[in-house]
Amino acid sequence: MEKIDAVIFDLYGTLIDITNKTNPYSKLFNAYCSNETTSKIAKKFALTNDFSSLSELLLTLKQDKTFNTSTYEWLVSEEINSVRAYSETFLVLEELKEKDVRLGLISNLASPYKKPFFDLGLDQYFDCMIFSCDVGFKKPDSEIYELAIKELRTQPNNILMVGDHPINDYKKPVSFGMNALHLNRKMKEKEKDTIYSLNGVLETL
Repeated sequence: MEKIDAVIFDLYGTLIDITNKTNPYSKLFNAYCSNETTSKIAKKFALTNDFSSLSELLLTLKQDKTFNTSTYEWLVSEEINSVRAYSETFLVLEELKEKDVRLGLISNLASPYKKPFFDLGLDQYFDCMIFSCDVGFKKPDSEIYELAIKELRTQPNNILMVGDHPINDYKKPVSFGMNALHLNRKMKEKEKDTIYSLNGVLETL
């Protein structure tokens, strides 16, 4: 591995966790959309566009204006209020900053899910924060990785990507020439380029 001067993290399932999963978007689009294809399109739209409420999201989709979203808004708030940082998150970020490692974030999320990141004060650690709903791309779209590389002002082989999704956070970054670690908190057996907590990042560098 080349000298690592920047680490890019995924957010949900990596740095923070939804402890009360209510799956509001899946439930909303299953009820709202006519079939599985339109549901997938709507989900992608929700991840790559900025909106302040589910009602605004549905209006932007230019479909039924009378659909009642109140139940789903409540489910979103239940998830957001249940978000917690993993026990090692802050210690690992602190140590990386002490080592003068630049930190980046790439997260696929709908607009309301940015709030816990800032409420927990995680933004103070990051030199580059890229949310799919702000930039119009989502992992594994090539553009979102290219943007992170540009903002971190370094070469791909000097970047380490860390996250819990085997394609978005491991295989795709590797295809860009980045180093990558797949975070699998459930796995116990050792596997190549796999870590089982964020402490594995410190052990790798």
